[in-house]
Amino acid sequence: MPASACGRAARCGLQDGAPRSAVLSLYARVAGTTADAWEDPGFVQVWGPRGAVWVVPAADVAVFTLGLLPRDEALREAAEQDADVLAAALGADRVRKREALDAVGGRLDRLLRAAPTGRVRIRWDGRDTLVWTVPPPSVDPDAARAELLRRFLAVLGPSTAPGFATWAGLTPADARATWELVAEPPARPPAPHDAPARGVRLLPPGDLFLQAPDRDLLVPDAARRAAVWPRGTPQPGALLVDGELAGTWRRRGHRIEVAAFDPPSREIRRAAEEEAAGFPLDPARPIEVRWTRPRSR
Repeated sequence: MPASACGRAARCGLQDGAPRSAVLSLYARVAGTTADAWEDPGFVQVWGPRGAVWVVPAADVAVFTLGLLPRDEALREAAEQDADVLAAALGADRVRKREALDAVGGRLDRLLRAAPTGRVRIRWDGRDTLVWTVPPPSVDPDAARAELLRRFLAVLGPSTAPGFATWAGLTPADARATWELVAEPPARPPAPHDAPARGVRLLPPGDLFLQAPDRDLLVPDAARRAAVWPRGTPQPGALLVDGELAGTWRRRGHRIEVAAFDPPSREIRRAAEEEAAGFPLDPARPIEVRWTRPRSR
């Protein structure tokens, strides 16, 4: 997409993490993505679905915060109380995560519990996290919940209420209640401009494409599926060839190790190496690509 489409590319949020996954997710979709794309004034960072760091459109921050607010009265009150404590201790001052944790008794669960109130902002730069508080969004939580579901379905649908619960980190009951807010949630219809995917992309760990609940459909082979979504080890990035998951990749400093499931053609190798060489990561040395075997083999 053109550089002007960053907001569209982030419509369902961009999960962040090493190696600057939100930027690489944009890079895979938007021309001209630079290393500082996540700092665009049109974006903010929050602890969003599943308590992870997300880069989301600033205008839609309520969707990715209030959209996750528990319906259970006791849990909701606890979240607001934790946000009150943070607001009293921090105000609008940006403090390091360690200081924010001190305000809530050193408990990370309380820090994350306050995030769905919409009153917590963060800035994660790969080294540390700054935390501060803001006034709550003036948005009805049910409207935010329904919009979060619509965006999930638009990007990762069709799906089910359990699939939404897994992606968002909600309880099954909350996910069902939100599902019922949106009468007959629509599957994403093919748009007139849609066309079969073409080309080679290196999707980063945590990319939205890799968060689809229907993993069996994306990667039918069990061994290959285990390579893309391993248990007990950090998730790798994925090699995407013409819309199909065709391998994995990991970054080790300036080196990218790509493990294709099948022997890649010369064209695929060249395209993947060109993709990696353009990564907007400001490495101290040029990116070097090495081809290896998948870990599951």
